[in-house]
Amino acid sequence: MMTNDSLTSKWRDKIMEGAEGLRTVECLRGRLLAERAASKAANDESEQITKKLIELEKQLKMEIRSRNKAEKRLRFLMKKLDSLNIIICFSR
Repeated sequence: MMTNDSLTSKWRDKIMEGAEGLRTVECLRGRLLAERAASKAANDESEQITKKLIELEKQLKMEIRSRNKAEKRLRFLMKKLDSLNIIICFSR
């Protein structure tokens, strides 16, 4: 038969193994939650960057249209001045 001390020692070992297992599970759970939070933050940032890029592309298209319109007007006015035989010096 086992003595009381040996039974207590075995129980103590089992309890310690269980506690280590719980600590491991809690550690892994904490790491999983941290990874989820980091992933969510990265996804949110990615969405914000995508929205900003779309907005900048819209602005760029508007600026290109505006520039093209201004260049077209300039060509028209230069032809008009040329037809009137007016010489203009541009310094660029």
